[in-house]
Amino acid sequence: MSISLPDGWSLWWPVERGSREQWLARRAGERGWFEATLLRRHEAYDDLRWDERVRAVTDRSRAAPHPALPRVRARYALDEFSAVIVERVAGIDLDVLLQRARAAAAPLPCAEAARIVACAASAVAALGRDARYVHGALDAASLRVRPDGSAALLDPWPVALSGRANVTGRAAYAPRFASMPPEAIKGLALDARSDVYSLGLMLYEAVTGARPFDAPSDVERMRRIVDSAPLAPPRDFAPSLPPALDAVIQRAVSKRPDERYASVAALDEALAPWAAEAPLPGGPARAFDRYATRVERTVARLGGDLSSRDEAARRALWRELRNDLREALTRDRCE
Repeated sequence: MSISLPDGWSLWWPVERGSREQWLARRAGERGWFEATLLRRHEAYDDLRWDERVRAVTDRSRAAPHPALPRVRARYALDEFSAVIVERVAGIDLDVLLQRARAAAAPLPCAEAARIVACAASAVAALGRDARYVHGALDAASLRVRPDGSAALLDPWPVALSGRANVTGRAAYAPRFASMPPEAIKGLALDARSDVYSLGLMLYEAVTGARPFDAPSDVERMRRIVDSAPLAPPRDFAPSLPPALDAVIQRAVSKRPDERYASVAALDEALAPWAAEAPLPGGPARAFDRYATRVERTVARLGGDLSSRDEAARRALWRELRNDLREALTRDRCE
């Protein structure tokens, strides 16, 4: 069953990416698929200003387009939910890339990893020109790596305001424990340094292949984020890592906010020497470009095949497709 929206838009089956409810979207009279972020009202019962913040971010991204932000096509605030529809970004989500790199025991090259995180930092910094903007829920599922090695922030919609306690909708953080800063778990106020921490954790995992604070349950993971000793230096896992980049990452993932970079823009500047390096021939982004093409073709085919099936059948087929793609990505080693 699809969800109908004004102006000929309709939402199809969920994609299940990150903490928000993500859907594929189509518009009558237009070819191709779009992506929609959806927040239902019952999930935002204690976050009544979410619509206001989403509107501000949408207006800002439309007024000053950024290469690391998807182009917004529509935004709706309806009685039961809010939805933002954006153009699809070709590529592979960073969480899938990191899963593939771990399975191949091949962490990303420094330049590739720095470029991905720097793209996200640049996008957040552009939106954060309003000092009150804090994303608050950055993780690897919110970034998509393009075949050229750059990245796009798929979910720029903030869940927090600078200087306010972390009181957000229950859907805002649930699956993102791995990238939560300690102050978010403690219920303290968030600011730009909270986003620096989340980006630093993504970079840490990308260059080391190690999952920070990995645990058998979300509760245990949160406990480790707050109570465990600081993370080991990245060079303990990747001895070839440049000492200067090691220092950048350690500063970004400090448990004490006052020891981190003061802003996401400062982190972006610190990563510039590595992010500016030329992409590696046959690097990880280019190596799995054919899988992005396969996704596009299969989604287009399923769009027609599934229109006459019930919701359970559509979800089952889409889950099978996603699992097949993840297994294929895992088998294909990084070059």
